[in-house]
Amino acid sequence: MSIATPILIAVGVVLLTASVMLFRRAAVKRRVIDRVCVQGAVVRHVFLYRPPRLEFDYPAPDGSRLRAIGQIAFSLGGIQQQLEGLSPGAPILVYVDPHNPQDAILTPGLQAATAGCLPRF
Repeated sequence: MSIATPILIAVGVVLLTASVMLFRRAAVKRRVIDRVCVQGAVVRHVFLYRPPRLEFDYPAPDGSRLRAIGQIAFSLGGIQQQLEGLSPGAPILVYVDPHNPQDAILTPGLQAATAGCLPRF
């Protein structure tokens, strides 16, 4: 038995341990979030990103307005056609995490896994 065999075994154990730790960390981050649907409003289109995103306002639980940037879902008609129907001031559904109101998305499941959306207007 050469000196390389114990070194290779040690490297294998370290890599296996690191991969298990990374897998567990990723599983914790993918927790299911029950989001609440609220009525938001488009502020503007943000073309700095590909695909383009929307800046939108939505109501916070305390009655104030919050602002975020989110990506809309893809459709067969194309992203440009979707953006044409979403001019500034147009109403849009926003999916908000009730435990963290700053976490708002336009497409459930796009940025975090969701179990569903409870309508609230």
